[in-house]
Amino acid sequence: MANDSRPRVSAGLLGAILDALPPRLRRRLDAEPAMAESWEWRVADQEVVVTHEGATVILRPEGGTVSSSAQASCSCLLAPACLHLSAVLLALEVSSEVIVAPEVAPVAKTSRKTAAGPATESMITAAKLISAAVGRILEVGASSAGVVVTGEVLRAVHSCQVAGLHRCAAAGLRVARDLGRLRADEPEFRLRDLRNDIADALATSRRLARGDSGADVVGTARRAYESVGSLRLYGLFSEPIISRSGYAGCVTYMVDRDQRIWALSDVMPGEASRAVQAYGGPAGIGDVSLSHRESSRSGVHIGEARASEDRRLGRGQQVRAVRAAGVAWTEDPINALFAAPLADQLARAWAGYELPDTVRPQGETFVFVEAKVLGERRGQLMIVVDGLPLTCAAAIDNPEASYRDNLRVLSEAPGLALRVVGRPILDTPSTIELLAVGVVAEGGLDLPANWAGRVNIGLDPLTRNQVHPGAPPVVRSHGHSVPDVLDPLARRLERVVVGGRLTMGDAARPSIDREIAVLRRRHLPTAAAVLSDLAASSVSRAPSADVAERWLAAAIYETTAQRRLAVRRWIAG
Repeated sequence: MANDSRPRVSAGLLGAILDALPPRLRRRLDAEPAMAESWEWRVADQEVVVTHEGATVILRPEGGTVSSSAQASCSCLLAPACLHLSAVLLALEVSSEVIVAPEVAPVAKTSRKTAAGPATESMITAAKLISAAVGRILEVGASSAGVVVTGEVLRAVHSCQVAGLHRCAAAGLRVARDLGRLRADEPEFRLRDLRNDIADALATSRRLARGDSGADVVGTARRAYESVGSLRLYGLFSEPIISRSGYAGCVTYMVDRDQRIWALSDVMPGEASRAVQAYGGPAGIGDVSLSHRESSRSGVHIGEARASEDRRLGRGQQVRAVRAAGVAWTEDPINALFAAPLADQLARAWAGYELPDTVRPQGETFVFVEAKVLGERRGQLMIVVDGLPLTCAAAIDNPEASYRDNLRVLSEAPGLALRVVGRPILDTPSTIELLAVGVVAEGGLDLPANWAGRVNIGLDPLTRNQVHPGAPPVVRSHGHSVPDVLDPLARRLERVVVGGRLTMGDAARPSIDREIAVLRRRHLPTAAAVLSDLAASSVSRAPSADVAERWLAAAIYETTAQRRLAVRRWIAG
């Protein structure tokens, strides 16, 4: 049974089931968290039946989600506190929906809309629960955080969901999924992602616990769409979406006459393969019969468009639209996007990264440049923009997307002239995620006529006979060999995430003292101070909350300082 056809499970139910599991069975599940993947899964009479060695687990989802103990049973004698049921539920995607079941709902259900006014008692209680659960990871370390800690996080996530704390709930869900990937040794696991998710959960819950319930703290369950009037849009490009939270699909970007970028997305829970399916599926612009593949190259006129604050377009039959002609990247209004100097575009991107996702305008972090292919270096595509060599990285490292293959094909055509749309990577100087390329002159890219002179790098597979080398580019010297001066602090923060406070115990003190001295020699006194404070709390008998507080202070400083240094390294090139 494919993963994308399985039901989801509510965070509250999974947390309660894992919490009730006896210690002996918890150890077995920790040792083999993906054991249920090899069991027999089948669908019978709207039920999901999983069998293994004489035991049968039956799931009866409602609306695609198993949310109460009445919807999940096992035939073994230990049920419901049994290994079979726990393993099966752990194999399901955790739902981000607010689902309340009496046995797992510690607080009352509230509105899904963003809260206004001071934080309520239920919000503060839920914020403290998620803070304690995530802080527990920093106490024991993610490598030792088994199903018990995961259960605590999921129960806290459920409390946040029903209290209307959407940002905390989303961050907690990402933390739980990160822990699952680490336990299962999945290649998608990224330590930096887990670190950032823990920091987000702690920082947000800390503000809530102090009574701050601003829109950026509470978050939103669904975007609010409002009328934005008539829009004449021109297709720009599409990119696949394959998220760590179990969502997949694609987003198509379009440009209006004022060079503002709008997005039309089709992203839903599903496997990575759904990204390619969505690309060929209907874009959903009213009753206009256009796929995302066509929308990225065509045009549309929307009579009464609706969009969210970040310029994400509403979809559905209620939208009135007609198909219109698209334009080449060398024609306005798209051509104007490539006219701005790279330094100005980078400054706009840095400012965009500072904004919350829910209000950041679409396309704010894109750069539009003319480039030439330099070739391949250490397995990566290199391009040259105004004499500056840039590394092109894959936006998604997943075989369902065509990024890797397309980057390799392009690297085999040095001198190829291109127009490039990319997303600069903040913490990696001179590196962009290559999103789309377009034709500059005849003979460089030999593309099908219906591609309209552009390639959606993550979705349109290129072949070697479609790219042709040209005159070699001119490369000027650049100064991007700047060392990461904050690496001692960054390494310690990640060690605490993996191994807990014991990684900063007495045995590590000599190394920590040397790292503090290095930071001071590099004229980073604040970095040295936050690392010293973190080490002091870790070796003392300070409560877990104090360790989490000082770790968060160090993480916020390191992230902010790295961003400032990254901007300087990028622009200095």
